Amino acid sequence: MGRGFGCRCRWWAWIAGLMALVSLAGCVAIPIPFDFSDPLTVDDGSGTRDVTYDEAEFALLVNDERGQAQVQPVTFNAQLTEAAEFRAQDMVANNYFSHYAPDGTTAADVVAATGYEASWLAENLLMGTTDESTAVDAWMSSPSHAANIVAPEAQEIGLGLEADIYVLILAAPAD
Repeated sequence: MGRGFGCRCRWWAWIAGLMALVSLAGCVAIPIPFDFSDPLTVDDGSGTRDVTYDEAEFALLVNDERGQAQVQPVTFNAQLTEAAEFRAQDMVANNYFSHYAPDGTTAADVVAATGYEASWLAENLLMGTTDESTAVDAWMSSPSHAANIVAPEAQEIGLGLEADIYVLILAAPAD
């Protein structure tokens, strides 16, 4: 899968950015299960800059969406945040935008490397903004990304932001 899949996704992200319209497919399940929503691209005009995010603001936005769906709120988890930050930094450093790194690793691999044991895991990717509200709005406008955010299985989240790439990892710890 490695390079060929990543190459296709960069092409797809370029087309999506060019058209400012993204057509998203469903999710693919792997044993834990892990939801792969297609990466999403938006352009809010913010470009790339030194970026930080407001963890409290992001949690408020995500949990507001979860409340509307009548599911329990999520909390930030340091291990998931470490994994999400690594994924975002790796995408920028290695020039890809995909659920698969050029070496074939996924968020599930990176999360496991932090020592977090997940019974359920999902990853949402977004390119093109550094604004928390724009990111959550874009994900909620996509059925597969929104399904991950409001999934009743999700209990904890981690967020990474590098340049204009957001990585959101949602998970439930193993018993």
